[in-house]
Amino acid sequence: MDSSTPFRLPRKTPFGIGENVAEWATGLSQLDKFYAQRPVNADTKTFLRFTLDILGIDYRIAHGSLGSVPKQGATVIVANHPLGCVEGVILAELLLMVRDDIQILANQYLKTVPELDQLFIGVDVFEGKDAVKSNMKALRAANKHLANGGLLLVFPAGEVSQLVDAKQQRLEDKEWSRSVSALIRKNKAVTVPVFIRGQNSKRFYMAGKIHPLLRTLMLGRELLNKSAKTIELSFGQAIKFKELNNLNDDQIVNYLRLNTYLLNRDVSATQQTVSDNDLLPIAAGLPIGQLLEELHSLPAETQLLQNGEFDVY
Repeated sequence: MDSSTPFRLPRKTPFGIGENVAEWATGLSQLDKFYAQRPVNADTKTFLRFTLDILGIDYRIAHGSLGSVPKQGATVIVANHPLGCVEGVILAELLLMVRDDIQILANQYLKTVPELDQLFIGVDVFEGKDAVKSNMKALRAANKHLANGGLLLVFPAGEVSQLVDAKQQRLEDKEWSRSVSALIRKNKAVTVPVFIRGQNSKRFYMAGKIHPLLRTLMLGRELLNKSAKTIELSFGQAIKFKELNNLNDDQIVNYLRLNTYLLNRDVSATQQTVSDNDLLPIAAGLPIGQLLEELHSLPAETQLLQNGEFDVY
């Protein structure tokens, strides 16, 4: 990026023609125009609000509240990642209303924005030759922050959600990283799940079918097309570490993912009532032996967690 602005590419082609075309196609040129209007010497909170205002993006908490977020002590916020950029800005503004010691584990390119540099711990999402070294450094920084009693926001999928059901427009994160489990365990952190409702354009998901890099290149455009949109968030109850203590890393991350997606409630659906006439008859009970046989035949990888006498598949 150009050192004077995070939204311009280094000029390498004659007269910058190639870079100008790339900036227009990816939305960087429009983002650069917006960035030029930022308040001078804005602090982080002011810049976050400016960003949402100039992009025309609003949000509301549909379920739960910020009261779930502890005001002090090691805390990890885990969230799904449906949009790419804006959810980090929204959650940062919300969490800064509760406490000032927040850091976000996210794409390292967000650190190229000077006003956000101190807020983010950069992660290399492209898995290049230096990614392992870079990401180990990021995890050490995240661990140190939690060890000091800070709050860490994590998107455990590490990339934007994928469209898994085009007919129902259902999005789903890829498998969550177990690294978040290790951070929570090592620091005995409280965890708060957050579900974010929203989706990108059809072109974005079509591009992802061709190559993941195309999706990444479209994130600027997707940020711009959220104007006049209201993003809904749902906050779950805080999960104390003692609730996770007997689980292994796979079980912890699956449990947190499950708790996050259970927050996905359709507000309109909760307002509908069902009469007795709409209900189907209850099916006859199956023999216990048959149920046990079917349970025992389930593949091991379908087990989400085990705690005492309870198993969740």
